Amino acid sequence: MHCLQLIIVSSLFGSTAWAHQPEGGKIWGTLAPIANRTKTSHPAVLNAPYLGAAAVVEADVDDNGGVEVGLFYLNKVYVRERGAEVLVERIKRMYVTTGYRHWFAPWVSAAVAVYSSYSMGDPQVISGRVRDTFRTTARDITEYGFDGSLQWEIWGKGDVAVVADARYAFSLTRNQGEDADVYGFLLGYKHRVPNRKR
Repeated sequence: MHCLQLIIVSSLFGSTAWAHQPEGGKIWGTLAPIANRTKTSHPAVLNAPYLGAAAVVEADVDDNGGVEVGLFYLNKVYVRERGAEVLVERIKRMYVTTGYRHWFAPWVSAAVAVYSSYSMGDPQVISGRVRDTFRTTARDITEYGFDGSLQWEIWGKGDVAVVADARYAFSLTRNQGEDADVYGFLLGYKHRVPNRKR
């Protein structure tokens, strides 16, 4: 048992070749499925998370981190309450994030970004009734907010890696009495983009 523990600890912490080393000019791309849920306690929302997809590009600017741009395709649920009325709607959205990722260690990093999201198709009413004076943000074409991420590189070697990423999106354009924040988790394949030869 001690031998197995030593192997695990050595592989996770002992080799810097198995981790992201930020260096100015390096560009990395990540593709991943993402499971997401709206942060709400309302019983009308299903417990199962919705699945989406993510594509993220990270460009190192120095030895600490770099600029990160992401594209996230999500099924998002909005829950709005006003007195005894409750309206729950779902819509597909494309999120575009732009921010900065900082590496605290070669295997763990955090990012903060701003996002804009764009509706795709028509909203679906899950529960309640839509009226002119009672709608959710699902009916807005564009939504804005902040996005936070905590990422752990599970495995990496050379130009490839597998990452786990926990994310939280805070909506700035929600309606009053509405749950519109989203949290999610992705498990992605990360690859370094080769430099162009001159």
